[in-house]
Amino acid sequence: TYTIDPEHPERALSITEAARERPDGLCLRTSEGDISFSEAARRAALIKRTLTPPPAGRPYVMQARTDVESILTFYALLEAQVPMLLLSPKLTEAETRAYVEAAQRIDEPLEADAAVVIFTSGTTGASKPAILSRRTLAANALAVSRHIAMTEDDVWLLSLSPARVGGLGILTRSLACRSGVALGAKYSAQGFVSELSDMHVTIASLVPAMVIDVLEHFPQWQPPRDFRLLLVGGSACP
Repeated sequence: TYTIDPEHPERALSITEAARERPDGLCLRTSEGDISFSEAARRAALIKRTLTPPPAGRPYVMQARTDVESILTFYALLEAQVPMLLLSPKLTEAETRAYVEAAQRIDEPLEADAAVVIFTSGTTGASKPAILSRRTLAANALAVSRHIAMTEDDVWLLSLSPARVGGLGILTRSLACRSGVALGAKYSAQGFVSELSDMHVTIASLVPAMVIDVLEHFPQWQPPRDFRLLLVGGSACP
């Protein structure tokens, strides 16, 4: 597991550092082939040069899709130390406008260490922006990766939106551990089961409703040989 320097936590979330340490290591696995850390860093650098940064202290607004271009943009923004507002692509135009306006109403400018603004309902049911720092994301990545014994050989299926903490954590933990992320198609029970085998996934995350869906469609399902861990969260699991 990657050891995070407490004085420079941003290195754990740097695609450039990951490429330096594991140039040929798996970064992204797609239906069209694998992308190494060196290739991901090269393409993220190109994206970084095209980005128009937001005003100081304000986040870059982006839809948190699970395609290659969106993930590389996420890496590029982390590398540039530009905070980002991650929005679900499922939002309507009106909802997107409301979230952007709510983020703009944050009174104080974002601190220099701010990495992500993400909307969460918490325990109140009313969505509100939560600001996550690079130090927080790096510390979480280290703690979780140690708890579940992540290694460079792991491949985590991105089955949750990065606009939610569960999906965001998959990206940051895998980057910090210099391990791979598998980008599957839009979730379905059939797709999930197939992708675990076809993409040699070792870790996956689901919410309880998705687990129930998989088991209802495939009551006799057995995990493939490479698969070792399923994290279930987001709500109470029956």
